[in-house]
Amino acid sequence: MLNSCGFELIDLIISTRYHYVAADKEPTSDRLLWADAFFFRVTDNPDTLRAQSLIVAAVYGKPTLAAHLLGASG
Repeated sequence: MLNSCGFELIDLIISTRYHYVAADKEPTSDRLLWADAFFFRVTDNPDTLRAQSLIVAAVYGKPTLAAHLLGASG
């Protein structure tokens, strides 16, 4: 739904896994229980791209994505 509204998934962070005992009696955490997701609106607006770049670098620690967004801002 968010994609159809012009948003793009950037990452899942702070995920929590569902822990259970598998059939072979070994504990496993293969199933995602919940996670925080962050999305950015797809845009070619230079001001928005610069703001997204700052957010992704300062808040989420993703310098290469920040550089990519800055490069797309012109």
